[in-house]
Amino acid sequence: MSIVEPAAVASAFVGNVDGVSSRPDPNDPYADLLAAYLKRTAGAFDNAQSAESAAEVIVEAATTSTPKFRWQTSQAAVAFAGLSLADLDGSTVLAATSGWLA
Repeated sequence: MSIVEPAAVASAFVGNVDGVSSRPDPNDPYADLLAAYLKRTAGAFDNAQSAESAAEVIVEAATTSTPKFRWQTSQAAVAFAGLSLADLDGSTVLAATSGWLA
């Protein structure tokens, strides 16, 4: 068994959220959080790894004769996995990600 850990991957995901953001519900108590999430997500996906590149890592993980337990698909994924692995109580990851919805 292996775990594949991507970061942002360019796919139809970002295109699908446009419909949500173009019709915000003014009565939704989460509208501001959703807008912040969509803004941050769009920025993260500006430099996203291609789906083909991520798929290459997935295929390698599934077919290699020398498996690893964890596979990151990009340098961004390596950086985030490294951050979270070194963070025993979660405080470093929380500090790094808490501004994502501000």
